[in-house]
Amino acid sequence: MGIHKSSNRHIQKLRVIYQRLVVGDRNLWVAGIKDVTEDVRIKQKILDQNEELKILHDTLNDVENSNKFSVQYVDNEGRYYWSSSIYDILEREPRDDDEYNNIVMDECDDETVELIMSKVNRLGPNELLGNHEIEITTENGKTKYLLINIKNVHNSKGELVQKSCYARDITEEYLMRESLIKANEEKTILMKDSHHRIKNNLNLLLRFISLEEKFSDDYEEILNVTKKRISSFVVFHENLYKISNFKEMNISEYFDKFAKASESFYKHDYESFNLKFICYDDFKLSNDELVPLTLIINELVINTLKYAFAGFSKDYSKNIGLTATRKDDCAEFHYFDNGTGLASNFDPEKSTGLGWVIIRSLVSQLNGSYEVYSDNGMHFKIRFPLSD
Repeated sequence: MGIHKSSNRHIQKLRVIYQRLVVGDRNLWVAGIKDVTEDVRIKQKILDQNEELKILHDTLNDVENSNKFSVQYVDNEGRYYWSSSIYDILEREPRDDDEYNNIVMDECDDETVELIMSKVNRLGPNELLGNHEIEITTENGKTKYLLINIKNVHNSKGELVQKSCYARDITEEYLMRESLIKANEEKTILMKDSHHRIKNNLNLLLRFISLEEKFSDDYEEILNVTKKRISSFVVFHENLYKISNFKEMNISEYFDKFAKASESFYKHDYESFNLKFICYDDFKLSNDELVPLTLIINELVINTLKYAFAGFSKDYSKNIGLTATRKDDCAEFHYFDNGTGLASNFDPEKSTGLGWVIIRSLVSQLNGSYEVYSDNGMHFKIRFPLSD
């Protein structure tokens, strides 16, 4: 083959054919020239198109893999043709019999398959079954969610030529959506529970005020104590709204904040003191357990600050401690101070003081037990069973 440049500067490609002829005792060579410019152009065009198709095919594969979708065709002989990305979705390798099986439907339960096929069979010419979500179980036991679109493709004569299907892996989107739905449901429950809890806590405060009025006619003191009880509820509700699990709270974080808040609440009415919380076994308590426990500790703090340090010098280091331990299925809290301690004949079960009346009632609410003793200060231990 040769290249010839014509007078009008167009490049032509020529094929020269040589043939030997024997005439008598002489060898003759005959040459023929054929213009193959168009043939070469067409061949090059086909090569270029094949290269473009390969690039397009590779690009489509990249798009399918990155977007987790696959396309399927079913011809009128019942053979299935899936793009290779389906195997990444199904998390398995191709098999020889895949061409004759609907490998996506094979991963669905019978009820889902029956539902989809009944809808597909009712589709009219070129009508689409759009955005149908299905749940599949892969061979390794993983649950996945796919969004599928199915279409019956007919020719101009109305004859069914093939079925086409588009399937996209929406597992991450589905789980995120379900998580948001669950979160919204929990928030709705929280709002209802919060309204109910706030109502109960307000009623509880009203009962405390009524009891205070029966035990004392010092309304300034009643108001002061009531403010402290309201403050303890503030700590509880502030923590409640900051957690993701609205049914229970981590005690270490909760009582650390309670200790800091208590120091802030009481410092205006009492001389400086230290309240320290130590958690030996970190665990969680339900809201129904935390409310009465918080009130018990709050009553103990009030009693300590009112009576335990009377007569001590201003330089005396006033310390209050609280420890938490979990033993088997029970929670134990130990409250103590370094004050004067209790009177030798003190019996908390017979005490008519309002603080101890409230404490006994709240311990009973927790189905718990308690003990009180003096040892370089007052000690109070409470033990109650943890809820399931």
